[in-house]
Amino acid sequence: MPSGLTEIVFPVVASLEKDWEDFKRTCGIQDETPYLDAVTMPDACLVNIQIGICTACNYNCPMCFNHFDTHYGYYSNRWLSFDEFKQFILINTPINDLTFAVSGEPFLHPDIFKMMDFATPHVKSFTFSTNGALLTDEKIERLKTYPVNKIYLSIDGSDRESYETFRKNGVFEEIKPVIAKLAEAFGDKLIAACTVFRENRESLVGMPKLLHELGVAHMVLFRLFEHPGAHDKGIHKLSAREMEAFMCDLLDACDRYGIKAGWDTRAVNKTIAGKIARHSHSRYASDSSIYNAHCSIPFHNLLVDGEGNYNFCCSLEPIPAQALTTPSRALYNSRYIKIMRVMNMLRRFPSVCKKYCGKIDDPAMEVSLENLKRLVKKETFESMTWRPVARVEKGESALVVPSGTMTRIMLENGLGTSIHVEAVIDRNAGALSLDDKTLPLLTYDSISSLHYDTVIITSGAFWREILFWFYENDPQWHERQFYRIEITQRELLHLDNTGFIV
Repeated sequence: MPSGLTEIVFPVVASLEKDWEDFKRTCGIQDETPYLDAVTMPDACLVNIQIGICTACNYNCPMCFNHFDTHYGYYSNRWLSFDEFKQFILINTPINDLTFAVSGEPFLHPDIFKMMDFATPHVKSFTFSTNGALLTDEKIERLKTYPVNKIYLSIDGSDRESYETFRKNGVFEEIKPVIAKLAEAFGDKLIAACTVFRENRESLVGMPKLLHELGVAHMVLFRLFEHPGAHDKGIHKLSAREMEAFMCDLLDACDRYGIKAGWDTRAVNKTIAGKIARHSHSRYASDSSIYNAHCSIPFHNLLVDGEGNYNFCCSLEPIPAQALTTPSRALYNSRYIKIMRVMNMLRRFPSVCKKYCGKIDDPAMEVSLENLKRLVKKETFESMTWRPVARVEKGESALVVPSGTMTRIMLENGLGTSIHVEAVIDRNAGALSLDDKTLPLLTYDSISSLHYDTVIITSGAFWREILFWFYENDPQWHERQFYRIEITQRELLHLDNTGFIV
């Protein structure tokens, strides 16, 4: 290759197995089973499934490792049909957040709104990664009718020259009104997604001013995933010194124009991370070393590419399973994903993490089963997502915790008519009397003999403590579906018997 760079090679799963064997030998782990069992995650922690409904794009950006020039493509030009998408949704329902992304422009697909119409009853929210060029006024209005979580709009220059140089086929004066309309329609849900490299860093310092003028309040920064195509066309990643200088200038501009900034953890070093944490006060930032912080992807995400294959890391080959026939929950706690979790959580990173994300082992991190369990517990309950109680399948057997006023209101407003409430759990045994029925009121220690699918938590103040109890005492806790009421008693009183909103 003329650039002299080595070709990007997605490591095979065999390399992960080799890393795992080296990890066990180095750390003196004789029995891997308790370590793999410790990172079993409940379904509610599968925060997001990203799906590539098409791998084509209307742009041809030189920093994109998939779309710049056909001979640098890493994904085939594949479009999921509506029937394939429908099949995927049906075997995975319910889905917390469904992201239309993964190496393509989703709004190129002629059936995207038809897909969203079908998926809406089965997902909590939608997220999009888009260049925005295809979003007409009509499409933006239609998007407003869906449960949108986030819209990440790719923009890599704050002026015409930079934008049109690095967003090939984009027209700067045409994209600005689209961004303004999206900001008006979606507010804080719109996030400007910027890839930084040496050639656009000066223009990106002007990005906060442009976003302020267009009504956008948030931006997120990504590093360049350097590849031969980008290098051949004069696109280069920043050195650590260049990145630090750039970030300082950008943070000053964000402060000046009131832009909240989130950051790809691979984009910055420890020094910059501390500055970002003090600036943003957001969950995206940390004052710890970015390069030995664990990656959350194998804990909370799955990717489906345009071929219909699962993946849990964009730098690995697809998992040998078809997303159109295998439910995501069957893979979410599969062996190779668990290996990634253990090595990430204990900061002894697989070679793929070191190669593509610059991860560095942290020798100060204690490698023990007890430490792993402690870290996983924290990861689990900080990331737990909650599904609407109205989507509990009719006939499911549920425990309700605890027996306070909110529980009484819930049951009196019809929850018990849609599911079978096995018992109400509290610290003291007894019974919860309602107008037309009496429900058993059991202590935590007496529930082991019950058969239940679902746990509904009605406590706003003590839900973490309740979850910790299940984590410590229920061997099948990761197989349960957890729901939490997140509305006030006053709002509950105004609901009818059709369900509850969280």
